Amino acid sequence: PMSDSADSLVDFIRAARQRGAGDAFVVDLLHSRGWSEKKILNAFAAYYEAETGMGVPARSGGIEAARDAFLHLLSFIALGTWTISLGSLIFTLIDRWFPLVSAPFNMNLYSVSYEMAGIFVAFPLYMAVMRSMTRAASANPERLQSAVRKWLTYIALLGAAAIVIGDLVTFLAWFLRGDLTVRFALQMATLLVLAGGVLSYYLTTLRDEAPPRAHNQVYAGVAALLVGAGLVLGFLQIGSRTTQQVWLRDDRRLADLAEISRQINHQYARTNPKESFQLPQNQDELAQRFPVAAQRSDPQTRRPYQYIRQDATHYLLCADFEEPTPPDWQGDQIWHHAAGHACIGFDTTRMDAYFAPSHHE
Repeated sequence: PMSDSADSLVDFIRAARQRGAGDAFVVDLLHSRGWSEKKILNAFAAYYEAETGMGVPARSGGIEAARDAFLHLLSFIALGTWTISLGSLIFTLIDRWFPLVSAPFNMNLYSVSYEMAGIFVAFPLYMAVMRSMTRAASANPERLQSAVRKWLTYIALLGAAAIVIGDLVTFLAWFLRGDLTVRFALQMATLLVLAGGVLSYYLTTLRDEAPPRAHNQVYAGVAALLVGAGLVLGFLQIGSRTTQQVWLRDDRRLADLAEISRQINHQYARTNPKESFQLPQNQDELAQRFPVAAQRSDPQTRRPYQYIRQDATHYLLCADFEEPTPPDWQGDQIWHHAAGHACIGFDTTRMDAYFAPSHHE
């Protein structure tokens, strides 16, 4: 059996050449026996240097190294951007479908939009840069030996491995405590799929030979499928641009009513004795005593919100909503409203609304 050493390769090449074997045949033969392209080329270089008495000329690779460093840094920046954005988007959707704690308002449209924008920008950029580097590596296999490439790849692998390890440890800890929920399990699975996919792909790129084309196509197809599914779910979540604007205006109306009631109830809380506190009798008195009521107005019509005093501790705040509360909205039931003019009842002795805003005036 042939010894696994550079000298044995050179001796074999010399013997094969003396018997008339061509370089291409020797290269294919050594490839079939498991030798890497780098070791074969180094052995041929040593053979021809000994035969010619001259060293193989070395070409300056400063420009190529700088270009490779730029492309690899750009690819890893794009990779981090689209994977984090996709993971965050899926987390947001899971939080909506499996809420842990109800929120007073539906205000996740901004985060979903930013996450989708990050995917739209970074994923095509990543695929384009990776395609360019794959073609360059196929034409010049020596690029696979770039120290810059390997350093950056190992750094990316370290980050992905840390995420996978932390994911598994956290999952096991929650499981042992009996706190495992569907929401948490789905989010951990998301991290595991994304980080595990990155880890699996880049481990294969550290070999001396370029991965087969089919290998790259499989990973690219899986990534595109995940991204496409995430974007479709994101669009279903946020709706059309017109729908988003309507929801944001209605959310603004709810936030304004909540802020006005908070100011009124805080003044009641600071008043001693409580019996001395008097609710405003009408809209004008409300604006005089609580400037926030005058500062807040409907985001579309610019008209002030309606105030109705019911008794010494109860009052209504009303607004004109453009759409009813979405059926899958996860906020507190007391903030649900129909389309049109709707009022929410408040109690100065409590910091929350006291009945559902389906009451119309």
